[in-house]
Amino acid sequence: MSTEIEMASLPLDTYSLIDLLDQTFPHQCILPGETELSAHRRAGARELIDTLMELKQEEQENNPLENH
Repeated sequence: MSTEIEMASLPLDTYSLIDLLDQTFPHQCILPGETELSAHRRAGARELIDTLMELKQEEQENNPLENH
């Protein structure tokens, strides 16, 4: 995970943060030369982001009138 996010650019609202994480850490196959440990760590981070995306979508579907 070589992409660095500056603290000043972090969004203040949860949904925007989830979107930023989704864009910053996309789904990837194992990279050439990548260790198994590194690939598993990246996959774990991505799994967390996917869970957050699902929670965001469920909340938006259950509260369609709220602006998120």
